Amino acid sequence: MDNSRGPIFPLILNHFGVDHEYGSLFFSVTALSAVGSSLLARWWLPGFGLIRSLRLFLLIQSIGFFLLGYFAQTTTRFPLFLFAAGLYGFGAGALSILVNIMASQATDSKHHRRALSGLHSNYGIASFLAPIAWQVSIATGLSWTVHYELIGLLAFLLFLASFFRWTFTNEVNTEQTKREKQRAPLTWLSRQPYGFMLSFYVAAEILVSSRLVIYLEQVQGLSSTEASIYLTLFFAFLLVGRLFFAVKSIRGSVERWLIVSLVTTAVAMVFGLLIHPIGLALCGLTMSYFFPCAVELFNHRFQKQSEFMMASAMVSICLLLMIMHQVTGWVADHFGLLNAMATGLIYLALSFGLLLHIRRVSVSSPRSEEFHPSSVIHTGRS
Repeated sequence: MDNSRGPIFPLILNHFGVDHEYGSLFFSVTALSAVGSSLLARWWLPGFGLIRSLRLFLLIQSIGFFLLGYFAQTTTRFPLFLFAAGLYGFGAGALSILVNIMASQATDSKHHRRALSGLHSNYGIASFLAPIAWQVSIATGLSWTVHYELIGLLAFLLFLASFFRWTFTNEVNTEQTKREKQRAPLTWLSRQPYGFMLSFYVAAEILVSSRLVIYLEQVQGLSSTEASIYLTLFFAFLLVGRLFFAVKSIRGSVERWLIVSLVTTAVAMVFGLLIHPIGLALCGLTMSYFFPCAVELFNHRFQKQSEFMMASAMVSICLLLMIMHQVTGWVADHFGLLNAMATGLIYLALSFGLLLHIRRVSVSSPRSEEFHPSSVIHTGRS
């Protein structure tokens, strides 16, 4: 769903007759709802536990999907469509927390890395398949509204599958979340550089993936099919990079690879905007290892409290994504889509600056000779 919004976004603008700034609420409301469910996790997670919470938010997400398709078919009132997007976002925000905790707690230490690596790789595969699924829908004559309803059906089938006993093989471990509370390893102010370093990177990645198709259509003059091919390439490079770094141990410090990712992504983005759009697709490769390396940094510095830091960062990510989408829409309406895409360079620069700040803080830095990005927690937003 998350990665199918980019190809469908131009159709949504045309269907509801809204401009980029107003239409960007489709993304912003989703992000704001995800913030809400993340902030409420301190109540619903201890109260319901992992398994019941998973079922609840799968159902909420399924209803959100169905309503997206239903409201688009029956009305041109954009606020109703945004309500459905809010339901989806509320469910997605909670599920992004749940799947990571489950992958961490439902396995013993011996299989911990494999579980998280599998989760990470599955998300990469899903990202790659999303634009392909949209192209298949077009080829078979399905409208984008039916496409959303089919995604809703898939989410509902996952909800039903969660009631089978074989779905969860280690529920005792996952239910311990009801009893565990973590203390903050840093003060609220000291946590923000970590959260926003990650958030600005995610903003740049989501900017490319959500606006690439409409940029190529309206600025470069490509057809919908051609533009979707570039988006597919972006996710293909993202998948290949993540699979490579999931099985390959990398020598050198985590911070060095984070810097390499940000710098090479900026170069690829400039190339893509000024010379040839293949550069924008190549951003998938240069971005592929940033998120796992960043979370590896969290794991090394904060160890058992890294999950707390990731939960805190998730709130920052959702808030910044909401702002990013609205800024992108406003810039697109007033200064054009080319300049809106170029704001991604600002997000990369801000992430770079915060990374340099983090390197100077007093917490000891992980400087092991090699690290394994497959051992990190994945939030579902990168």
